[in-house]
Amino acid sequence: MKSLSKIYTNTNYPLVITYRDTNSAPIDITGATAVFVVRRTLQSTPVINVAGTIDGANGKITFDVTPEDTAGVLSDSDSEKFICGCVLDLTGEKIHLFQTTIYIERSATEG
Repeated sequence: MKSLSKIYTNTNYPLVITYRDTNSAPIDITGATAVFVVRRTLQSTPVINVAGTIDGANGKITFDVTPEDTAGVLSDSDSEKFICGCVLDLTGEKIHLFQTTIYIERSATEG
């Protein structure tokens, strides 16, 4: 998984996660859904909400954060701290894959 310390606005950011068992073998997640969200606080509405593309047999989840997903996320500052997380839904069984903080920074190419 690519580091989640920072996302730049106006940039494509593919995030790929492989769901594995304790022996590091991929787990088949065929029929599952997944979502990646970014929020200012745990109680706030997501500013980024991206559904994952599932490669079930290989246990792979891909989230494609696009420039459109980050448009307008930042207020007047050039960098802000957010909370992000990912949930995998295996037909009703929700599994939190991760939750962490992340910085979204204005891209130098934006504008």
